[in-house]
Amino acid sequence: MYYEKIHFFLIVLFLSGCTGTIDKKSSQSENLIQKLQEEGHTVINMGVGNSSGPHLFSVYPTYYKVDGKHLAIYEFQNEKEAKKESKTISEDGTHIGGVIVEPIDIPHFYQKGEFIVSYIGSDTKFEKDLEKILGKSITHYPILNK
Repeated sequence: MYYEKIHFFLIVLFLSGCTGTIDKKSSQSENLIQKLQEEGHTVINMGVGNSSGPHLFSVYPTYYKVDGKHLAIYEFQNEKEAKKESKTISEDGTHIGGVIVEPIDIPHFYQKGEFIVSYIGSDTKFEKDLEKILGKSITHYPILNK
């Protein structure tokens, strides 16, 4: 009888955690990824960043590999927070808040809804696809003629 009560309690406890609500944040991330896939890109989730790397915003990014290119998606609680933190990005993308960023290629930052998306690279087709999905980049890296 004792073990039956424990077994019943564990089942009830487990099922109480199973609700029909949809996690808004994950569904919006999935929507962004789905749009990239609809544009013909292969997207691989590389996981959530942690405290070992630079902490640019108040949230850690989820990293993706899109056709071999690195993409970081920072997802905030709401659009107001994302807009507030996007204003800490310098026009050329080399300063975020008090952090100096030394990009290995051209930095592109996009802010849409509760997202800030970061792509460091120079693939013009990918940039156009990101712009189609997210709007214009909020950074403009100067191109120097040599």
